[in-house]
Amino acid sequence: MVASFSGVLAVDIRGFLWMAGLRPVQAALRMENFVTPFIRGGLLALLVSGIWLVPFKERLRAMGRDAPFLAFTAPWFRQQLLLRFPASQLCWWTAVIVGFVSAGSH
Repeated sequence: MVASFSGVLAVDIRGFLWMAGLRPVQAALRMENFVTPFIRGGLLALLVSGIWLVPFKERLRAMGRDAPFLAFTAPWFRQQLLLRFPASQLCWWTAVIVGFVSAGSH
């Protein structure tokens, strides 16, 4: 998602700079050619990870609304929770930072 979001943002900024008369259209087209694989790869990863998470979410629902973390007796399940939360936060904050840096560099 970070790669897709960042790629779209980069192309949008180059397109805006072209419309404002600050950059040639070729700059936007070169950027689009460069980031298209990242955009498509990020969207594909989002799709695959969403499908992969369905059984995980169903298990969380089955435990009940107020189940404590330690109620999950399978160690692998707790490990997955401990890995996914920081990974999710890292990806979203990276997207935010990339957006600000990209917008601020022009």
